[in-house]
Amino acid sequence: MICPDKIGLVSSLKFHAIYSPDKIFMHALSSGAEVCISFRCAAWHVEMCRRQFEAAAVPKGGVVLLFFPQSWIGIAYFLGAVAHGCTASFMPCPSPKQDPNKYWLAHRALIKRIQPSALVTDSRVASDMRNNGMIEDRLALLIAQPLDEIVPDGLPDMSRFGPEASTPVLQHSSGTTGLKKGVMLSNAAIMQQVEFYSKALEINESDIIVSWLPVYHDMGFVACFLTPLILGLTVVMLDPFHWVSRPRILLDAIARFKGSFCWLPNFAFDHLVRTCPMGSDAPRLDSVRAFVNCSEPCQAETFARFAAHFVEAGLRHDALRVCYAMAEATFAVTQTPVGESAHVLTVDGSFLYSDGLVAPVSDGAGDSALRLLSAGRPLIGVDLEVRDSEGKPLPPGKVGEIHLRSLSLFTGYYRMPVETAERLVDGWYATHDRGFMWDDELYVLGRVDDLIIVAGRNFHAVEVEAVVNEVRGVKPGRAVAFGVANALRGTADLVIVAERNEFSDAANGNLEIRRSIREAVFQTFNIYPAEVAVVTPGWLQKTTSGKIERRSNVERWVRERSDIQQGG
Repeated sequence: MICPDKIGLVSSLKFHAIYSPDKIFMHALSSGAEVCISFRCAAWHVEMCRRQFEAAAVPKGGVVLLFFPQSWIGIAYFLGAVAHGCTASFMPCPSPKQDPNKYWLAHRALIKRIQPSALVTDSRVASDMRNNGMIEDRLALLIAQPLDEIVPDGLPDMSRFGPEASTPVLQHSSGTTGLKKGVMLSNAAIMQQVEFYSKALEINESDIIVSWLPVYHDMGFVACFLTPLILGLTVVMLDPFHWVSRPRILLDAIARFKGSFCWLPNFAFDHLVRTCPMGSDAPRLDSVRAFVNCSEPCQAETFARFAAHFVEAGLRHDALRVCYAMAEATFAVTQTPVGESAHVLTVDGSFLYSDGLVAPVSDGAGDSALRLLSAGRPLIGVDLEVRDSEGKPLPPGKVGEIHLRSLSLFTGYYRMPVETAERLVDGWYATHDRGFMWDDELYVLGRVDDLIIVAGRNFHAVEVEAVVNEVRGVKPGRAVAFGVANALRGTADLVIVAERNEFSDAANGNLEIRRSIREAVFQTFNIYPAEVAVVTPGWLQKTTSGKIERRSNVERWVRERSDIQQGG
């Protein structure tokens, strides 16, 4: 149950530690290790961490950035910072798949802008920080200490927790178009979001959330950490890097703990289908009330493949739901209603891309037919408007930019007043996402920034990429589409860069893959790409949340264009 006074995070922890002290809050699973934390144990650990902030004289009200591999200890220090009265924010650690120079350069710039009071991390990352000029004299650096596995009986003194009502929390965007933006969230907005979102999903106290999602991303942070904390639920938290190498561990955890809710980005549904064959030892998924597709434009074909693949594991089709979410709205904006499958709307793509007009057609109505997956209905307290380029509201069935206002909207970007004023006007947030309303449900097409305009026709990069990802020989989820200005033609050229999979022969396969991509795109969109490049696995860059980092890939393509064999 939600804390009656609805004050904030550590108040919720105090409430559940008092009234459900022995209930497991978190099973933290990593490679070869498992930690089980009750609400009583969590309260002790948070108090231990709070004392370290106090001993280090970290000023109350200051910003604390936490750099931890996914673990309970990082979460305990986050809550310890909040209990000390600080604004806390999770940050990603360096990844083996990232360019370390790029990572440290970006985070030095971020620290310069944020001006935090303290950084908290483990000894290994702290050493890397020193070597890369991250530590300044004014900064307090806290090295995480081991937390006692056995805590005293009873409860700690929690009278020093807070004050939190006026202390915001920072979420950071995944940085698909530049330096990450710190999204300021009030405790009131967080509590309102969890209350209304849990009602939309009919979450109850016996539900168990299973997640591999990183807590520095809004889906992992709000849906899979703050929601169980505030509602007093149990969460099974896996290490993201362990999941990437062994995707089945998510399904095994669902079967073992009888998980009822699991949030995933669209690519993860396809990844599970590719890597988890069905057989006599397949984990059972009967307990799942909702697999929620979120974080990136959701594809109807992805749900169809997932449902068909896991039906023998007991997956119910109405368990497949969609959510439209963003950090600026705390998290969820819309959600597929309980008891309903996500609706699929088939439209004529030629009208959609040329006129921005929704024209429903029957399935199989030709190559221009597009199957779009509904993102559901707005939550309580959310207002949506689809607006044209002049900011005027559009009727249902017309494509435009999605604007929203809600009771859980952010208060602004931290230390970024110009960007805040551009996006947050009169209580309405301009999402920079394009979509339309149909039968009171929202359909999201993609980012305004990802719109490719070729000879007056509008194409959404994610829709083109979805078609390319189906081409034989392309590594699924590893394609990027973008427009490049062509001065001679007076319009943009459509360019596609796709990674071949590990099994494709570079010498003989690239030409055939390029031909297949060009034909697939033409059959769907009635346009041939001006250029198609097939590159080696790992060439494309992604953000820390797993999204294609479009700007960086365009810049790299421009730099290396002459070295990449192009399709004719």
